[in-house]
Amino acid sequence: MTGPIYAKLRGALEAKEWTTALSAVEEGLALMPHKIDFRAIQANLLLHKIRDLRTGLPIMRQLVREAIDKGSE
Repeated sequence: MTGPIYAKLRGALEAKEWTTALSAVEEGLALMPHKIDFRAIQANLLLHKIRDLRTGLPIMRQLVREAIDKGSE
């Protein structure tokens, strides 16, 4: 189910196509909204690669909130 999404994501990351990578992550989150790995990649892309703080900071807050709620490291 997530194989094609991870393939698209991996290819985009290797090619440094950040918007394509973000699109793949968003596809993954649409299928599995509580997948912390996708949320972490999304935050990283927005904050460190695309440098969109306005969008990235709320995503980072959501990631931290979900991690705390799940007792995740």
